[in-house]
This record gives sequence, C-alpha cells and structure tokens, in this order.
Amino acid sequence: QYMSSKHMSLQLRERLRKFFVHRRSLEQDNTYGELLEKMSPTLRGEVARTVSREWLKRVPWLQNGSLGFIASVAIALQHELYAPREVIVGAQLRVLTRGVVAKDARIYTRGSVWGVDIILTSMALKNLQPARALTFAHVLCLDSDALEELLSLYPHERSRIRASAIWLGLRRSFIKYAQQMKVGRQIIHKIASAAQSLGVDIERVFRAFDRLDRNFLAREDFEMAIRTLGYTGPAVLIDV
Repeated sequence: QYMSSKHMSLQLRERLRKFFVHRRSLEQDNTYGELLEKMSPTLRGEVARTVSREWLKRVPWLQNGSLGFIASVAIALQHELYAPREVIVGAQLRVLTRGVVAKDARIYTRGSVWGVDIILTSMALKNLQPARALTFAHVLCLDSDALEELLSLYPHERSRIRASAIWLGLRRSFIKYAQQMKVGRQIIHKIASAAQSLGVDIERVFRAFDRLDRNFLAREDFEMAIRTLGYTGPAVLIDV
C-alpha cells in the first residue's frame, strides 16, 4: 500500500520486497550477538570460536587470540546488508556471511574476508579498493575504533596484534616499493632468500629501521634495510 501511494514502479517495488526479505534474515543473524552476551565468559568464547571458525582462519591476528577477545570481537561486529550492484567502501574488516561480492578482480563468497589491514596505521598501505555486491550480500563489519576499544579491554592482545601489524606493514611496504620501482618479484625473492640462508631474521631487520614506528619505511630506511640484507646493487632499486 505504501509503495502504491508513492507511485513506485513495479521494478522498484520488487527490489524493495527482496531487500526487506533479506533484511529479516539479517535481523535474525543479529540475535547471535545478543545470545553471546548472555553466556558465561568461557562458553561465550568457545561458541564464538566455533561459529566463526570458517572466517577466523583468514584473519591472522585473530587466530591465536584469547577466547574472551574473540568473543568480544564477535559481539562488536556490525551487520550490514547490500543490494546487488551496490558498492561497499571503507577501511573496515569485513566478513561475507551470505551472497557474492567482487573485489580486486576476484569473486568473494561466504566466509570470505577483506580489510584485515585495519590494524595498520598507515592509510597508504591499506587496500582501499571498493567491493561490489553481485547479489544481496550479508556482511559483518568491524572498524578500527571498535578494535581499539576492545584492545583497551584486552591489553595483553595489543602486543600480539602490534607484531602482526608490523609484519604486514613491512611486507606491503616491500611490495609497494618493488612495484613502484618495477623490480621483479624474482629479484626480491633472491634478496630475501639469500639473507634467510645466512640465518638473518628478516622481520627483525625491517623492524629495526621502522624508526618512526609508522608500520612502513621511508626511502632512506628502506635502502638501509635492503643493504643490511646483503644487497650491493645500484641505488636505482630503491630510488622512488
């Protein structure tokens, strides 16, 4: 009756009906968080880890988290619904629970995850390419502010996630520089492999040169790190 009174087209009416059918399903899923909050802490953690195991394995910095922390993350996740062809933007951690999404020239289905880089502080190193819903997509979402609030409640998790952020940032910084300088992956692999064969802790080397604690390296620091790993070639390799 509402749609008729507003003189909506038949096509728009059909889209609205489908949206609210999926919306009801989304609201049912939303009761999961409410149920978790009513459980005891240990049971809450075990249930959250079991129910979320399909996508937890795709978030490295959550895999070894405490049961309490994992349960709190599960409760903090916000439910989103996107209609076909809608664009999904933002720098949040997102978990696809239903539907099909396209992102980065790949197709994502149930259990897929993107935005694991919310733990990085440098926007330059985050993958901000939008996703597009190909069908109705049910998505769980966690932003960096919510994560930071959880870490204030679980301070023992901070150092572990910090270590993951450093490694992810260094890896992306390495790749970013390599792409900008059009250096093949084979050359980078040889540098890293040669250092590892000598027993060099590559992660520790790069961390040592993250002087400003920004999770990525400036050009000068990157050059020194590369040379510490044994590179003796021309400076053009790291000349951005």
